[in-house]
Amino acid sequence: MDLSDIQGLLMYGYGHLPAVDYLLLSLDGDRAQCQQWLKSIRPEVADARKSPAEACYALAFSKSGLEKFGMTVDEQHGFSRAFIEGMDTAHRNRILGDYAYNGPEHWEWGSRKHPQIDLLLMSFATDVAALDERLKSLIDSLNQFDISLLHSIRSSRLDRKEHFGFADGMSQPVIKGSGRPVGDNDELNAGEFIFGYPNEYQKLPHAPAPFGKNGSYLVFRQLEQKVKTFWDYLLAQTTHQQSVSEAIYLGAKMVGRWPEGSPTTLTDDPNDTQFQQTNLFGYYKHDRLGQGCPHGAHIRRTNPRDSMEDNPSQSLDASRKHRILRRGRGYGKPLSNTFDIEEMIQTPEDGERRGLNFICFNTDIERQFEFVQNTWCNNEKFDGLYEEVDPISGVMGNGNEARSPYFKIPQKPFRRRLKEIPPFVLMKGGGYFFFPGLTAIHYLIHKT
Repeated sequence: MDLSDIQGLLMYGYGHLPAVDYLLLSLDGDRAQCQQWLKSIRPEVADARKSPAEACYALAFSKSGLEKFGMTVDEQHGFSRAFIEGMDTAHRNRILGDYAYNGPEHWEWGSRKHPQIDLLLMSFATDVAALDERLKSLIDSLNQFDISLLHSIRSSRLDRKEHFGFADGMSQPVIKGSGRPVGDNDELNAGEFIFGYPNEYQKLPHAPAPFGKNGSYLVFRQLEQKVKTFWDYLLAQTTHQQSVSEAIYLGAKMVGRWPEGSPTTLTDDPNDTQFQQTNLFGYYKHDRLGQGCPHGAHIRRTNPRDSMEDNPSQSLDASRKHRILRRGRGYGKPLSNTFDIEEMIQTPEDGERRGLNFICFNTDIERQFEFVQNTWCNNEKFDGLYEEVDPISGVMGNGNEARSPYFKIPQKPFRRRLKEIPPFVLMKGGGYFFFPGLTAIHYLIHKT
């Protein structure tokens, strides 16, 4: 891979740069102004040769953003239909679960009713003070070149935990050839995430050539997490006088991991630390009946591994063709700074907005991101189930109205069934973006 031509965010999570602003921009000036502004920030757009020490930018364009630089964005020029149409279409609202309480009418940005977003600029820094300085300087440059800041989301790294209190980021594919250690089934061909290289079908992904070389498609969804709703619901489902330990057990079954990260497939003990960072396991091999990790649990739906076919190797091969590379960050203040579940349960609702800025890379939005969301997360008949969706973020309904799903926990002698599960995650905005290589950025700067 040509690391000097790939934006660094495709290779690094920038964990050492915990402060980040996601800035959604409208390019209001003429093309010459847009090009001058892009040229001014280009030196701070990091490449993938090494992770930047203190600060950097990463950037991605919407369809309209590329058009403002004079690009023709259509299928004849190699752009995908999903990118061209955008996230807010009637078809995608239905398959992604963006209706009812998740409908675009409730979004804060990114819908067809909002001002058009041309560019997503991500600004990374070592701390909030440094990020504030970068933002101040950036806003001055935006004003100079007639560019509007439509929406901004300040995010942070939550010390490997997400807002519900569970360890996150363990199941992540690694790009083959990056030299990073990983299990066999998590090392994928570069073409799954970067244009210009063979994918898991041993073919070059369809891309805007040669402009797409070393670029990717970026999916961005702002997801608000209702933390108190989540733990209040689980506490109400306990059979032993609102037992915190039982609520944690139910939550772990929904997620598929204990709060500290151990897979429920491998251990029933929430304090068992030997599997805390383990990602080397299979459901067919270790948990075929789902008595450890239920068939409908969040991590089993988002990566079924070897469990979807009678032949485990065929299932692993199928799962590999629907992986995404995640680069998201949490936003908002944690309900508990220690992420202690009992403390979160006892803390009253504080009215704070908190959630996840979900960001992922893929070269085929429909085969990768949309497939996972629709065919696995929102499919109520996934793996032989009935009237179930992903209990954490899934939506069950007919595309207009949503229904409350069930969640079944296999156990002896009788299964446990939770019902009337409320929404724990709400969609607040999103979009599809093209994440260019450095040569492509240079092309836009100098395009006549």
